[in-house]
Amino acid sequence: MQLHLPAIAQAARQRRQMQGGLLESLPPAALLPEGVAAADPFVLAMRRIEFESGRLLQAQIVFLKGPQLAAVRDVVAAAVERRHAQVRELWSAMLEDMEAGTA
Repeated sequence: MQLHLPAIAQAARQRRQMQGGLLESLPPAALLPEGVAAADPFVLAMRRIEFESGRLLQAQIVFLKGPQLAAVRDVVAAAVERRHAQVRELWSAMLEDMEAGTA
């Protein structure tokens, strides 16, 4: 299976056009202390990262739900479920190694 990256990029561009000046209206990222200057370069960078991450995720969701993957959706879902199972297994093993347990 090959992902069609231009479709993801196009969805991201469309989303960006719809959002216009939304970036400027976002509050500082939750991990920043209250009262921090909105024009601080670090705050601006964190806001941009937060915005871009959300935008990219939205574009990927639109693509994954779109007609481009209809024929292989079951294969994609199975691959994602296998990866989730691997992550759960590794997470449990790591917690076990740390003697933290999963209960």
